[in-house]
Amino acid sequence: MTRLLDRLTLTRQWVLATLLAVLPLVIAVLYAANYLALQAQTQRHMVASIGDLNELDTSIISQMSSIERSARQYLLLRNPRFLELFHQHVESVQPALRRLGDELQNGESVATLQQVLLILTTELSRPDPEQIVQEGILANLQQANTLVGSLSLEVDERVQAMLDERDLQFEQVMRHLMLIGIFALPGTLLLVVLSSVTVTRPVRRLVNAIHRLGHGHWQDPIQISGPADLRSLGASLEWMRNRLEATEKQKQAFTRHITHELKTPLAAIVEAGALLRDEVPGPANRDQQQVLGILMSSADSLHALIQQLLNYNAVAHGMLDADAEVDLPEMCDRIRTKLMDSRPSSRCQWSISGTPDTVRSDPQALEMILSNLLSNAHDFTPESGRVAVTWGVEAETWWLCVADTGPGMTEEERENIFKPFFQGKARRRGPLQGTGLGLAIVQECVAHLHGKIEVESSPKGSAFTLRFPLRSETYQ
Repeated sequence: MTRLLDRLTLTRQWVLATLLAVLPLVIAVLYAANYLALQAQTQRHMVASIGDLNELDTSIISQMSSIERSARQYLLLRNPRFLELFHQHVESVQPALRRLGDELQNGESVATLQQVLLILTTELSRPDPEQIVQEGILANLQQANTLVGSLSLEVDERVQAMLDERDLQFEQVMRHLMLIGIFALPGTLLLVVLSSVTVTRPVRRLVNAIHRLGHGHWQDPIQISGPADLRSLGASLEWMRNRLEATEKQKQAFTRHITHELKTPLAAIVEAGALLRDEVPGPANRDQQQVLGILMSSADSLHALIQQLLNYNAVAHGMLDADAEVDLPEMCDRIRTKLMDSRPSSRCQWSISGTPDTVRSDPQALEMILSNLLSNAHDFTPESGRVAVTWGVEAETWWLCVADTGPGMTEEERENIFKPFFQGKARRRGPLQGTGLGLAIVQECVAHLHGKIEVESSPKGSAFTLRFPLRSETYQ
């Protein structure tokens, strides 16, 4: 079955899944339509039966009125013509009485009425009219009228019973339709879920593969199963992954090669500059000292750029993998001292505090994070500004915050500060110019430590808050 589905395109699979999903509802609708058609037919039969009963009842009442009238006329006038009319009316009412007797459940009033009519016929048909007992005839006519009233009540009861039975049948039909709906809806939902899972599973795999490519996980082969068009797209992604992996390896090799190649002549330049600064070859005049200062400053900038490139390459490609206790106050104080020495004229105020004093982390990655964040905070803060470093523990995480009183960042700068080589519009203080790699290194190090970065900025300053999962349950 899976192989058969894999031969279909994604669109055809969606169409098939939709048809399967609506199948229970279609069956339920057809079943309900058939049920309603049967109920409509039953309704028509019931209406016809009720009409027949009312018509029979009306006919019997009319005929019995004619029978009573002809009987009384015969008793009064003794005219054989009225007796003949009496017999005709009796014969006319018999079919209606038989049919009504068949329709009614007990039919006792019908049978009794037929007996009374037989007695009236016998009494009125005596050969000698003088032998007819008028009181008996009148009593039988009165009884016949009473039986006709009872017969009408029985007809009404029969009609009401038919209506009650129809209501009961309608309630049963509604219960059946409700049960069908109750079972059809979950069945449809279940088929929708199963169909969606079956159809979207390869799409999710494709999305995950693209997501891994976007995050630089190029070592995992891409294998997409499912519809033919998605398999073709998966093969194209695998080809792209191979190309990206090859390109990344070439880039890593080029970065390592170029940085190491640059460090060798740079070391010679720095050494020669130091010799000239110490006037080992001979004394240097003021102009030569200024040129020498420019040379040494440029060499320091180039050395910082090469070191940042090496750090970024190491972090981005998972070359850091250590786990040790890190003394945060000592590390922050060491970095602060280094920054203050690089800019002796700075009157920046520092605040370093937090608990616990030590955390378990990757020392090199954490030092890269603090070095770059503190360097940015120090170099972008005014001469009399303030830099605050705080940290603490919350639930299952520990956090670190570096805040400054610098000029802040615009919304556009906040969206791009973690991109390599991006630099904002604010002017950096200090002897060295920025490389645009500092915050990119911070982001890679935070990702390496499975942490998160939150950035808040305003014209009064910026704050970088980092949150990391705890690596140990005990801290000093």
